[in-house]
Order: sequence, then C-alpha cells, then structure tokens
Amino acid sequence: MVLGRAKSQGYRLEAFKFSLYLIVPVVATVVYNSPENMRALLQRYKFVEYPPEGPKLPTGDEMNDMIREGEKRQTYLKEQLAQRAAAQDAGPAAGQSPSVAVVDSNNTGGGKRWWQVWRRGGGGSSSSASAQ
Repeated sequence: MVLGRAKSQGYRLEAFKFSLYLIVPVVATVVYNSPENMRALLQRYKFVEYPPEGPKLPTGDEMNDMIREGEKRQTYLKEQLAQRAAAQDAGPAAGQSPSVAVVDSNNTGGGKRWWQVWRRGGGGSSSSASAQ
C-alpha cells in the first residue's frame, strides 16, 4: 500500500494495478494471435524481410520421370563405352592411323604412363636427361 494516503485510495490503486496486470497479457494475446493482425504489423513496420520464393520442387511423377531419364542415359553411356572398348580390342579402324591407336591403348592401361616416363628421365627433353 502507498503510505500517506487514505485507505480507500490505496485499495483503488491496488485494484487498478491488479486489473492492469491481468488485462494487458490477455489483450496482447488476442491482438497478436490473429494472423491478419500479425501480417498487417509486419508489413507496416517491416521487422522481417522474407526472401523471394525459390523454384518449385518437382512432384512425385516428375521425380519418377527424371529417374527414368537418368537410367536411360546411363544405359546409353554403358553401351557407348562397351562399343568403344570393342573397337579398341579389334585394333585400329580403317580410317584411323596406327599411332592414334597406340596412344589410345597407352591411355587405357597398356604401356608406360607419362609420369613413369618423366620420373625415369626417359623420352622427351627434361633437365636431368639433358644434363647427362
């Protein structure tokens, strides 16, 4: 209670404070619980800046189509790889020079690789080969 005042004024002040403590949270809950009010407040004061909406995610059918296309592409690439391997095993083609076939076979596993030749100083001009 407030000192120096009459008892009736002290009770009124306490009743006012008590009602204020009860009413403010109830009113705030009612006002801010409404989506329309929240949207209006956010647009008015711009507290939150939302980024633009991103690209639409594919649906289930679109995902299944993408998977089928990927499988078709994968089988096509496997067939192409098998054809190239068969062509290399058969030897150089009629229009292909023998030197190209040798380079291709070296790249696929036959012969020495460039780093093996370079390390040992064999082939090509390197500083260690020219110094000897």
